[in-house]
Amino acid sequence: MSFKIPMHKNHFPSISQFAISKVFLVIVFTVFSLVSCKEIKKAEIDLELFEAEDLALAIENSLNSYSSDSLRGLFSPALFARRLGSDFKQRPKMERQYLYSIFNSLYIQNMETYVEEAKLAGLEFLLFDVHMNNEVYRLNYLVTTKESENLINYMVLYVRKDRVGDLKVANMYSVQKGFSLAQTIKEFIDITEADSRANIKAEIANQYREEAFYASSLGNYEKAYDLMKQIDSKYLNTSNFAYYKVILSSKVSDSLYRSELEWIRALTSNESSKQFYDCMIQYINDKDDENAIECQEKIQEILVNY
Repeated sequence: MSFKIPMHKNHFPSISQFAISKVFLVIVFTVFSLVSCKEIKKAEIDLELFEAEDLALAIENSLNSYSSDSLRGLFSPALFARRLGSDFKQRPKMERQYLYSIFNSLYIQNMETYVEEAKLAGLEFLLFDVHMNNEVYRLNYLVTTKESENLINYMVLYVRKDRVGDLKVANMYSVQKGFSLAQTIKEFIDITEADSRANIKAEIANQYREEAFYASSLGNYEKAYDLMKQIDSKYLNTSNFAYYKVILSSKVSDSLYRSELEWIRALTSNESSKQFYDCMIQYINDKDDENAIECQEKIQEILVNY
């Protein structure tokens, strides 16, 4: 587009016209700069998205190979700590460093357990969405059975760039279990700091859970469920125990299972988990596969838009 400056009879622009032309050039330059910056920023975001997608596919391959070794180094305790609230930054440096090592161990433990459970159950992971929200990439996976391809769960990994620009896992979340790893850790920290005897009580709770697992392995599901009910409600109502009580109830009766699904639904603050439990309750009630598929689509919609 050309910009023609009107000329006087002497063929020279007036001072006012010259000033207008300078203003115009400044405006054009400013607009061009803003557009260029936006394009550069968009290109950077697109490149980051490609990196996140590549990482998501590499993780999918590791999960389906039931190999947790390559997943260990992907975690960033420092990024994870940001999800525990601003109070964490107020802790002394030595305490933060100590907690970082605990967070890393818990991530590895959770990932190894998750992979081992998937291997035993013959599960398969399928990446269906990668998107960014608030500078964090969400990697969303379907978890299905290999043989029947029945949907079992959804797994979400939260990924963002660390200080050196590498994409790292900042959190993980099992929709079926109802809580993310960060929510589980924050619950534990809050309980521990509020009760001087928390460690002893936690050991007792863990002992009940182990006994429940053993009873379940022998097929005595009612006994296993009753053992879980013996756990102090302060612990039973947390993510580290609630899910297992629900699973054991499913082995006893549909009515008990429905009741426990409603119970855990009230505990979680995550909308995708609430919808997941609604789907389970609906299927217990009507056993309708078409309704189940529609319900699953609602879960995916929540995950994709969160």
